[in-house]
Amino acid sequence: MILSPPFLPTLDADFIKNAGPDPLMDAVDKYESGHSGIYPIAFDGRWHCGTHLNPRKYVPVHAIADGEVVAYSVRQKAISCHRKNHEGTEHLDSNTGFVLLRHTTETGEGRVMTFYSLYMHLLDLDNTRNRVKPMLKMPPEVGSATVLPKWLSYPTDGVQVPANLKVNRKDILGYPGMCQGQPHIHFEIFMTEPDFAAWFEPSMHPIQLGIQSPTTPVSKDYWGHSYFVIPGGQTFISRPPVQKAHAHFFRNCRRVRSA
Repeated sequence: MILSPPFLPTLDADFIKNAGPDPLMDAVDKYESGHSGIYPIAFDGRWHCGTHLNPRKYVPVHAIADGEVVAYSVRQKAISCHRKNHEGTEHLDSNTGFVLLRHTTETGEGRVMTFYSLYMHLLDLDNTRNRVKPMLKMPPEVGSATVLPKWLSYPTDGVQVPANLKVNRKDILGYPGMCQGQPHIHFEIFMTEPDFAAWFEPSMHPIQLGIQSPTTPVSKDYWGHSYFVIPGGQTFISRPPVQKAHAHFFRNCRRVRSA
């Protein structure tokens, strides 16, 4: 299976010349937000299982691989995170549109691996029309790398769970929106526990905790070295300390979720 990043920036010759082996990923890496969206630990010490990407302009968000739509939501307008404008009206500073995709690929040993990609805080339709480009009056049923499909061009009544709705790699899923006034998308790749267990079953990928020289399992599904080394003498705690300075952040998040 071929994978692409969720953004596909145009690269100039100088950037390509000075970049590493994968210039496109080097460019997308620069989109990672420095506030709350770092993977895997956010600025407030909480586990953050995705990353916040902010290209600083309205460029398309693309599907990273061929897949099937698990769920999605399209919103006509942004929502307020309980903040006021100068005029005293609600500041519409958050986007709740999202797309969740399921990807399935066969491995070198004939096994099937399933994983998911999540794209959150996609821009609402009003701002897409006013700030990016006009919406098509008759959008196509099938998406592409240049235009939104019909199912992403109209507001939904809550979360939709379609059947047999396919997407192709590089299909446009929307545009980056914002959360609490911070422009970005939340991008995440994950697996369910059963899928993870099937892929990393001990017989294929044995756990090697405490071994000074871990070895690579013999498998056509795996190559190179991939392991964590934690230096000795570390202190482990059951949960991160809560910082009082960010208490307002937690309160606002709870309000948005309950809205």
